[in-house]
Amino acid sequence: MSEIEKTEVEQDSEDRSLSNPPKWLSDALRGGLSTSSGITVTEDTALSITAVYAAVRVIAETVSSLPLKVYAATDRGRDEYRTSPLWSLVHDTPNSQMSSYTFREVMTGMALTHGNAYAEIVRDGAGRPAELWPLLPENVTVHVLADNEIIYLYSGQQGGQVPLDSNQVLHIKNFSTDGIVGKSPIRLAREALGLSVAAEQMGGERFSNASHPGGVLEHPGKLSTEGLENLRKSWEAMHRGVANSSRVAVLEEGMKFHNISIPSDDAQWIETRRFQVSEIARLYRVPPHTIGDLDRATYSNIEAQQLSFYRDTLLPWLSRWEQEIARKLINEQEGVYVEHVIDGLLRGDTEARYASYKIARDAGILSVNEIRSMENKNPIEGGDIYLQPLNMVAVGDDPTAYVEEVQEEDREVGTALSPHILSWLKEACARALAIEANTGRRSATKHLEKKHNPKKLMDEMTRASKKLPDRLVEITKPIVESIDTDAELLNSMIRVEASEYAEQTLRGAAQIVSGNNSDALVASAELKNWYDETTGVAASELAESIYGAWSNSNGK
Repeated sequence: MSEIEKTEVEQDSEDRSLSNPPKWLSDALRGGLSTSSGITVTEDTALSITAVYAAVRVIAETVSSLPLKVYAATDRGRDEYRTSPLWSLVHDTPNSQMSSYTFREVMTGMALTHGNAYAEIVRDGAGRPAELWPLLPENVTVHVLADNEIIYLYSGQQGGQVPLDSNQVLHIKNFSTDGIVGKSPIRLAREALGLSVAAEQMGGERFSNASHPGGVLEHPGKLSTEGLENLRKSWEAMHRGVANSSRVAVLEEGMKFHNISIPSDDAQWIETRRFQVSEIARLYRVPPHTIGDLDRATYSNIEAQQLSFYRDTLLPWLSRWEQEIARKLINEQEGVYVEHVIDGLLRGDTEARYASYKIARDAGILSVNEIRSMENKNPIEGGDIYLQPLNMVAVGDDPTAYVEEVQEEDREVGTALSPHILSWLKEACARALAIEANTGRRSATKHLEKKHNPKKLMDEMTRASKKLPDRLVEITKPIVESIDTDAELLNSMIRVEASEYAEQTLRGAAQIVSGNNSDALVASAELKNWYDETTGVAASELAESIYGAWSNSNGK
């Protein structure tokens, strides 16, 4: 049972005096915060402004939708601390009536409107937090005692007040100037919000009371009452409604039609309404597109605005939650902390995610199973190995360690090569041939699809092929230098094998182009498919040729 349910104390005479009422009471007696526009603004009435409602909702819903997890530090980093009692409290059900999502949505929403959100911390017999119950912020007053201790007074249903110590209240504050209570955005921006409500009310009154015809028919003569009525009916019959909106008007007897544009004061009213949306977006520091204002949103800047929404809008609120929970709920539990999972919020499109995964995988940052977990896929056997660049061996291992190991065993038979070297050669060949294949694809697009010039295609591919031997020597340089061998002889063999492969590639490309000489588009498509199908196999075969030539030269 909570402290509020167990006890209520009567207000002392000073607190009950109407000469010194609390702020929430004085505001209630006045009906809210008065503004220069004559509109009374309260935290609740402000939500009737669609831009305010949208801003509060997008922040509160996004914050509450992010999983909030408990972690414990370990020797190898951290692990989810699912066995902690705090896990259920912040991740699942903070009380018997609310889910974690609902609780955090309510609390964040109150902080965004009232400036402060309070929740009573109900502890069990051992002093551990067991439940969290939101408190209406208008019923809470905060007092700083002489010893700098903070006490919260909650107005009970019986007219009394229940005192709560600081460690009994989870307090999420908006921006604050004293660090004790947060500032209410509604109070601070009441003039701007009052103007927004006034503009909306003025528009409603104008539409209900005023009449602005879309145009006027002018007749050179004088019509009788019956003639005017017949003209009006016939004109409306011909042009009223969506189906008749573009029909050609035929004017008789010298009549003229005069279009009436939107009055300047109406145009100014529309601009005022638009400006107020931007003003409210500025108040809550949200990108305009998140509250439905797409006037300046483009496909190219929407991603940057989404990142700004996380960095400038959400991150401060996530930090407020995490640090207040650390202060009030975790206390002295060393190495235990809470953190929001933001991966889903920053999730890009499929192409961007997979490109990012590849970089992280090749750099040894993520394993295959970690990547699969991010994509909600089950782990696979052998998927927990981390790689590192160049030779793609396990992170932390010296790439030359395998070579040194094998060298010791192989020196007796006079060779310095091993299957490890072969795998490295295959990786190097794959990189070199991928560059050549990309050049061939680009050349096909440029000289076949766009210019229909097979000769220039073959000239460009010939130049690229001549570069392959030197490129492969450069890529395999770290491998050659890491082994105890005659580097000059091995590089010579690499050049010979690469040159033979380049000549074969040119012959194959020439056959495809000449076989489809009459249709450049077909030739381009077949050439690209040929590269796709053969490059991987060719890289493996080239590496094995180099390895075989070297092994034979050493008598293996």
